[in-house]
Amino acid sequence: TLGVDRAACLFSGYKSGFHPLLVMDAGTAWTYTALDSNGKIMGGGISPGIGARFRCLSDYCGKLPNLDYRDYERVLTAIAEGKSGPLPAFATDTKTAIMSSIFQEVSAHGRNIIQQFLEELKRRQAPETTQDGEDKEAKDRSKPAVILTGGDAGLLLQFLTKPGKFIADQHGTKLSPDDIELIETKHLSAYGIGNLIQSKTSQLSAPTPDEKLRELVTGQRVAKKFEVPDLDGDLIYRGSVIQVLPGKNGVDDDLFSIRYDDGDGEELSLVEVYEALKMYTEVGEKVSADALIWTENRRAERKKGSEASANQLLAEVPKLKEKLEINAEKALAKAQAESTAVAAISEVKNNIPPPAPSPKRPRESTTSTPKSRGRSKKVKPAPEKEASGKQYLDMKVAKYFTLENDEGQMEDVLFLGKVQTYDRKSKFWHIVYEDGDEEDFDEEDLKKGIALYIEKCGKAPGTSKEATPVPADGAAKVETPRKDKTVGVVS
Repeated sequence: TLGVDRAACLFSGYKSGFHPLLVMDAGTAWTYTALDSNGKIMGGGISPGIGARFRCLSDYCGKLPNLDYRDYERVLTAIAEGKSGPLPAFATDTKTAIMSSIFQEVSAHGRNIIQQFLEELKRRQAPETTQDGEDKEAKDRSKPAVILTGGDAGLLLQFLTKPGKFIADQHGTKLSPDDIELIETKHLSAYGIGNLIQSKTSQLSAPTPDEKLRELVTGQRVAKKFEVPDLDGDLIYRGSVIQVLPGKNGVDDDLFSIRYDDGDGEELSLVEVYEALKMYTEVGEKVSADALIWTENRRAERKKGSEASANQLLAEVPKLKEKLEINAEKALAKAQAESTAVAAISEVKNNIPPPAPSPKRPRESTTSTPKSRGRSKKVKPAPEKEASGKQYLDMKVAKYFTLENDEGQMEDVLFLGKVQTYDRKSKFWHIVYEDGDEEDFDEEDLKKGIALYIEKCGKAPGTSKEATPVPADGAAKVETPRKDKTVGVVS
């Protein structure tokens, strides 16, 4: 298979209009690759580069010196400036012998490959001729190009064009400007990769409005409030949108992957990511954030970017505004229900008669009597009275559970239950649901259950009339809490 670097060099030369083309890459490895006049790859070869040839002698022949680029650069510079003559084929010292042999190999090998390239082109083209022997396609064919690239491209160019100046007694094929166009450029592979990216990008269709929105939101900063504080005691966690998972029906159904700065992550809906973007525009970065990274200008830019993304979502996604209005109505109804529940619970507590006072016991003496000369007895302090918890017995509660329906989809289903008993030691109320299932509530869960019962059933929790389980779709749906930072887990 052809390496990416060699393919990129060929592509760059081809896009520049050079074909037929021979690319000679004089880098760590010395490669050559050719294209014919039709732009088809002819093949090529690979051998050690100039530096690798010097190193392999010292690596495998322990007594030979390791000549690096600076050693032979000084020698070649002196020859180019006329301060010394060309390297002899029959050297009288070790360093000169190594340099002369390697440079002869490179020069002769390069000119030989070019000659074979020209002969192979003639064989492949096989042009038709007229009766007087004139080539019909001679005027249409461009001159073959030989592009030299890589770190040693300039050195290779000198060996190919002026072999006798650097190495004495050089014999072999001489290159004629009439036969080839010789070009030197060190970074041909980089140009090729750029040309390839530009070519592929131009083939892409214009992004859709949804794709533009996803690209706009990706990378923006967000903030979200959780019940568990971070190490700094802050309830608001900052993070970034790292990916958008497209939904079936456009941006409305997209999921936005969030990676928080503490390493946790979650996926937010469109409404949730909008609210997270808006919260970030309000709170910005933490005050304790690294000042070297989060400069004042960067803080302002990130807030501005999150605000612009939120406004763009609201302007271009009609359903977002509708969902926000529905959520606002739900939040208002929930607040009203909780207020009603608090009032109902307070009324129940007020109607419970206070416990009868316990009979007053006579005070025990703390002094010793004449008959008993032991230590005096001390009266133990009476334990503090605790709330009985019985005021909630027989009250009705409600709770959502996420269950799989007949179609295999998950949905929230409302179940009703009743407070049966109270354990004073654990301070838990035992709940029995209408379907026979049971679980224990603490006081916070109990208040939420009573509030939800009042919201969904529209009556006080102490009435005797029961209701059947209600699917979430038939009433206001309660979102299940996230599992990563929220307190409590949905049963």
